Amino acid sequence: MNYCENGDYNGGEFKSDEVYKELPDSGRVYAYYYYYDEDRDVGVDAPAFNLKPTQINVDYYTVMNFIVNKDGIITQCKYKRFFENAASHLRMIAIGENHSSASLCT
Repeated sequence: MNYCENGDYNGGEFKSDEVYKELPDSGRVYAYYYYYDEDRDVGVDAPAFNLKPTQINVDYYTVMNFIVNKDGIITQCKYKRFFENAASHLRMIAIGENHSSASLCT
C-alpha cells in the first residue's frame, strides 16, 4: 500500500485481461481485493504495575484501484483498508493520501 500511496506505480505500464470499468476519457479502472489477518498486541506493557499486552486477531480487507490511461499507463493508484477484530467488531477505515471514495471501486 505504501507503493500505491507514494505514487511508485504511477507511470508504469499496466497489462491485464481482468475486468475493468471504462472511463469517459477511454481510460480504465481495475479493482483488486485482498485479505489477510495477523495477531496484534493491545494494552499496556508496564511490568512495574504487573500489566502486559494481550493479543487479538485482526482481519484486514484491502481494495486497490489502478487508474490507467488509454495508452495503458498507470496514472493513479487508490486504496482503502478496512479492519476488524473479533472482540469488538469495530470497523475502521484507513485511507491513503489524495483518495476520493467516489472513484474507488466504481
